[in-house]
Amino acid sequence: MYNSKTNYFRFILLPAFLVISIFLFSIEPVKASNLESPVESRLSIGTTFDSNNFKFTVNSDYSVTLSDYFGTNTDVVIPSTVEKNGVSYSVTTIGDHAMSGFTHAVKLSSVIIPEGVIKIEYAGIEDNNLTSINLPNSLVELDEKAFNNDEWASGSKGLKVVTGGSGLKVVKTLAFAGNQLSNTRFLNNNTQVDENAFENQTIDKTVNTSNILLGNLLDTQYNINISNLSNDVSYDTNSKKFFIPEGVDSFTFNFDSEESKYNGSYQVIINKIVGASVTAKYVDVRGNNISDNVVLTGNIGDNYTTEQKNIAGYTFKAVEGNESGTYTDAEQTVTYVYTKDPVKGGNVTAKYVDEQGNSLSDNVILSGNVGDQYTTEQKDIAGYTFKAVEGNESGTYTDAEQTVTYVYTKDPVKPIAPQKPETPATPDNTSSSNKSSYQQKFQNSWEELIKGHAAQATETLLPSTAAQRLGASVIGMAIVGLLTGIIIFFRNKRKQG
Repeated sequence: MYNSKTNYFRFILLPAFLVISIFLFSIEPVKASNLESPVESRLSIGTTFDSNNFKFTVNSDYSVTLSDYFGTNTDVVIPSTVEKNGVSYSVTTIGDHAMSGFTHAVKLSSVIIPEGVIKIEYAGIEDNNLTSINLPNSLVELDEKAFNNDEWASGSKGLKVVTGGSGLKVVKTLAFAGNQLSNTRFLNNNTQVDENAFENQTIDKTVNTSNILLGNLLDTQYNINISNLSNDVSYDTNSKKFFIPEGVDSFTFNFDSEESKYNGSYQVIINKIVGASVTAKYVDVRGNNISDNVVLTGNIGDNYTTEQKNIAGYTFKAVEGNESGTYTDAEQTVTYVYTKDPVKGGNVTAKYVDEQGNSLSDNVILSGNVGDQYTTEQKDIAGYTFKAVEGNESGTYTDAEQTVTYVYTKDPVKPIAPQKPETPATPDNTSSSNKSSYQQKFQNSWEELIKGHAAQATETLLPSTAAQRLGASVIGMAIVGLLTGIIIFFRNKRKQG
């Protein structure tokens, strides 16, 4: 056991140690300069240095503040980082008066502030010719007068538009004073805004309508009071609307927020542009005009109102389109629809006659209201064929009587064909004998009757004088002649039978 450990040390560990030692001593010594830390190369806190027309000052956290701009360009891009002696520094602050147009000969027309900047100090970018600015969302604080604008110093009315800045937490007094900002909603609800941060805004705006609401002029989260209106213009606090007299093409007013953060003066110029017309139509349910159209004209943005009419004989039903609204650059139509009141019309009589005008069937009388539809009908009449109709079979009732005449022709009567005479049947002797016996008896009875009546008449009429006898003779002869004729007639009939 002892010998094994001794051998392990002698033959394995000792040689390995010697090899490693030789290798380490053969390496060239490292120079101290090569081991210098980047931290030791940083500039001291408070050190200033120039880079690309900017002066920077090293902050305590080794970021830098842009402390001055001495360039001549009016359009400036602030770098997000700057390098010195191989060390990069983040730009986090724009210092007091660093880019002030009041203290510098050059007045900036535009400036781009990079993400990473968290603060703009006192009057940092005041009194320039800026009309808009986009704030980085990294920005936390705007110190007093950061973007203050004095027109006498800058020669301009200042900022009109501010965007960005979603991370802003503090806006100090007069930070945006003296500009022409009509919109303050770039501030979030958690931003602490000092009094008079938006003091003395001087705003002018041209509008294309005389229908003006406060919201068309100021877009702000603050409660605004209006005063000192010019040109007899009035303002309604409930509707927040300005009422402008006819002929007024501009007016001014002062505004002030109840929160004492936003105030200024406003000039409104009304540039009236004539809009397309609005036409009100009045029609029945079939789309027929029942009254004259009414055409309205006005300026774009102005209000219009159409009116329903009272139209004799009609009742209003519905309206299609916007009864009221604003004029635009496109034509608009509003249609009032009415139903016709019922009015009894004249009757419509359907007649049915032959070609000579003779009535063939009962008239049919139809009745209804003026404007309603009617329809008459053709009849089927036995023995007649329809020929033509005179008048309108269908149409509308009017206030006058109407007649529709259906004319028919008589159907021709078909002749009856003559029938062939039947062949007389063979006489039946028994029947003939019976008939002859009957006729003989009938004749004998007539003869006896005639003779009896003749004798009675002779006796009754026998005269007592010669003249009377002569008259009676004539009468008697006449009677005898008549009776004789009758007897002869029946004898002949018997012979023929």
